[in-house]
Amino acid sequence: MLFSFDRTTCEEAAYSLVAGLEEAEDQWRAMSPEWTEKIRAYESWKAGARQRVKQRERAAKQRPPEGNEPQNISDTSWEASFDPSEPSNDFSFAGNYVNVSKENVDHEIARLAQWSGVDQRALVALKRGIGIHHAGMNKGYRALIERYPNADSESKSLLTTTSLVGSVRDICAW
Repeated sequence: MLFSFDRTTCEEAAYSLVAGLEEAEDQWRAMSPEWTEKIRAYESWKAGARQRVKQRERAAKQRPPEGNEPQNISDTSWEASFDPSEPSNDFSFAGNYVNVSKENVDHEIARLAQWSGVDQRALVALKRGIGIHHAGMNKGYRALIERYPNADSESKSLLTTTSLVGSVRDICAW
């Protein structure tokens, strides 16, 4: 958690941190054999999607043995949840959310993105686990920061004295 009395400094620090993470990530992705192999494996997995759907359809048509319910076959491979446009873990402070799924947080961020009063850079920062909290921020955005503290305490919040009013326990866990 970082603290500043000045809200402008608070925001500038967050945006500077995000820019540094994005630049380092871009350089790593351009040079990393590990990233290249991961993308190759992901593209190969995507290419086989039609075949997997057909296999599931065939399995669903087969009559299950008596007394057994048909199995719900879902893809649990890493590729199924991989999104190459998302920040890489090594370039993000975001971790596992307490009592809420990543999908719920992503939904909240998408909802906030539709509001004109939310700076898009703050939402990009939030996707990387960097929250900004001060009185000048959109109320919905501030509420999101307060509502979704992070379990691994690696996420960073840049705070002004506003965060000291109210639920300090929730903010400190973020």
